[in-house]
Amino acid sequence: MNPSERLQQIKQKALQEAIPIISDEGLEILSFLISKHQVHRVLEIGTAVGYCAIALSIAHPVEVTTIERNESMFQQAKAHIALCMMESKITLIQGDAQVLELLDPLPFDLLFIDAAKAQYQKFFEKFSPLVKVGGIVVCDNLSFHGFADGTQVALSRDLKQLVRKINRFKTWLSTEDAWETSFLSLGDGMSISFKK
Repeated sequence: MNPSERLQQIKQKALQEAIPIISDEGLEILSFLISKHQVHRVLEIGTAVGYCAIALSIAHPVEVTTIERNESMFQQAKAHIALCMMESKITLIQGDAQVLELLDPLPFDLLFIDAAKAQYQKFFEKFSPLVKVGGIVVCDNLSFHGFADGTQVALSRDLKQLVRKINRFKTWLSTEDAWETSFLSLGDGMSISFKK
């Protein structure tokens, strides 16, 4: 079985177990950006089971550094990266925003944030300085299944609070002068920010 076939197995298992992975549309957007802007170094915040990092590594000549906080997800990602024989292209780090000192000091071409939605601004502020001028930051799930864009009604207090945080982040991001940001409704909603 080749790495692409193994990747499809990982995808199916994640979907069956309701583990959040990037949508097909979201992956297409990332692939387009990587090809168009000659991206070589990618930093991903939120590995989950490794699906996105592996998919990008199979499709493109990129080096991916990916960070996962959850121990169980980290172990699954580690196994999946080995299964797809991508250890030479993917650096997997366990931790959260405190892992800056473990990262290669060379700038990244693209930062992909797909982790705890309530922490997006914190992740953006913490990791975006590692992106080169002209580089890209992509944030996923900004519609949050329709709750953040108003097509679904948030009923619980916790969900309403999370939606407010996502919308505050979107407002903050749209006014950041150092970045030129576009918002897409594709997938579950994405932002694409270019560093000026």
